[in-house]
Amino acid sequence: MRTFSVKKQLSLAFGALSIVVLGVSLLSLHDLSESHDRFSGYVSGPGEREVLANDVLDFANQRAIGVRDMVLVASDTERASAKTMAVTGHEELQRSLKALNSAVEGAADTSERDRTLVAAINNVESKYGPIALAIVERVTAGQRDEAIRKMNDECRPLLAALLTATKAYVALSKEEARTHVAESAAAYEAQRSLLLTISALAAVVAFALGWLITRRLVNALGAEPADLSGAAQRIAEGNLSPVQGAESAPAGSVLASMGAMQQQLVNLIGQVRRSADSIATASAQIAQGNNDLSGRTEEQASALEETAASMEELSSTVKLN
Repeated sequence: MRTFSVKKQLSLAFGALSIVVLGVSLLSLHDLSESHDRFSGYVSGPGEREVLANDVLDFANQRAIGVRDMVLVASDTERASAKTMAVTGHEELQRSLKALNSAVEGAADTSERDRTLVAAINNVESKYGPIALAIVERVTAGQRDEAIRKMNDECRPLLAALLTATKAYVALSKEEARTHVAESAAAYEAQRSLLLTISALAAVVAFALGWLITRRLVNALGAEPADLSGAAQRIAEGNLSPVQGAESAPAGSVLASMGAMQQQLVNLIGQVRRSADSIATASAQIAQGNNDLSGRTEEQASALEETAASMEELSSTVKLN
């Protein structure tokens, strides 16, 4: 991390967090899809077969009630209504039983017990259905005593067997439903634990990355950005007092560099001041020398004037001589 720039650190940190979030999202979508598949599998599997088995049971009872009422009622209107109930119940039972057979044969999650119980229902219905219709026909034909005998001797035992077989399959469907629910609950617990674990790890990674990057930035800056801005502003305004906290700032940090810069500026200004003082002293000495030279030049000029006067006197004397 120390060899990476701040930009690269932030990019790597946010990239890692993005990958973690994407992974959690994909895992959540996968688990959600599995939950949907399990629910759909239950609805189109054990749930649908249980509904069809209950329909077979209901329509078997409806047909049996219709047949019984045809034998018991006296009026033609009631008998016709009972016949409609019996025939309708028989037709709906055949439709539901056919759908149940298709569901059992086409499903991949059916067991041998499912097929055995459905086969028992088909076996009993193949015997009971024709007898129930035969009773309806005899009552319609006015053979009431023969219909009663046939209902007591043949119909009732087969009806009991049909109801027993259907109830057994309904109980099996409920058992499969409970197993399916338990498996779904176990899968949910496992998926929830996995997601919670990954989320906790993601939170720990995010916290660790945030702490490391913050620590790296603090070490690189040496202080808060506002404090650094204030120190730079004071130096720009000419205030070269020591930068507060620069001595204790990490080496190479911005604050430490500003402290070193302030010290260098102070040293540089001191050097400039000393150089200016030296130049001033030298200038004063040069001025003094110039003054001395001027005085000596004036003295030489006076001496030359005196010499010239002496020369003129000497020349006059020579001429006189």
